[in-house]
Amino acid sequence: MIIQEKTSADHLLYVSLKYTKTTDVILNLLARWKSMIELAIDRLLEKAKKQKIIKTIPEAPKLKLDEAKEVYKKNPAIMEALDLYDFFKRM
Repeated sequence: MIIQEKTSADHLLYVSLKYTKTTDVILNLLARWKSMIELAIDRLLEKAKKQKIIKTIPEAPKLKLDEAKEVYKKNPAIMEALDLYDFFKRM
């Protein structure tokens, strides 16, 4: 599922945006990236739950983001992606 979102986002970025620089294409690209990061957050929290780092996975997106930031605060790559996701959510 994450790979499909990435493939769609890559296509929008490298093909569609090359020929059509409309706001619709840009908004769709941002939505794909946001969706891809949401799926990744879900998988990261599932992994943390399997490793018994957390007891439950929150339902609300904001709580998921906060939990992921707490669990993976020492991983700079994940923190960068979570900050990007937070930026997309505010847009």
